[in-house]
Amino acid sequence: MRWQLGGDWPVGARCIPAATIISAGEAPNYQAIPLAELPKPLPLNAEALDEDAALQMLYWHPPELWHRPHRGHRQTVGPPVVQRKESEMPKVRSKPPRPIRRRPKPAKKPARKPNHGDD
Repeated sequence: MRWQLGGDWPVGARCIPAATIISAGEAPNYQAIPLAELPKPLPLNAEALDEDAALQMLYWHPPELWHRPHRGHRQTVGPPVVQRKESEMPKVRSKPPRPIRRRPKPAKKPARKPNHGDD
C-alpha cells in the first residue's frame, strides 16, 4: 500500500512535508516512510496510490468525511468510482419546461362615430 501526502502533516515534534510517499507492506527504501513509524489514521489529504491503500483510507475515515475531487485535482479519498455502460445509466426523467403564459392583450374598442345631431 502506498499514499502520497497532499499537504504538510505535523506528527509530534516533526512535520512531514507535502508530496511525501508513505508505504506499508513493502521493503523499506529511501523513497518512502514506513507506515509503522506514523500514527494512524493518515490525514484526509493523503492520496491513495493503489486500490488497497484506498480501501484502507475508506476503513479509517467515516463516509461523512469523504470529499470529492475538484476540477483539475486528482482523486483523493472518496467512494470507489464505478464505470457504467450507457445502457446501465439510470434514466433521468425531468419535466419539460412549462410554457410561458402571456396575458392576452385587451381587444381594441371600435372607434365611435361622432354624434353630429340628426342625420
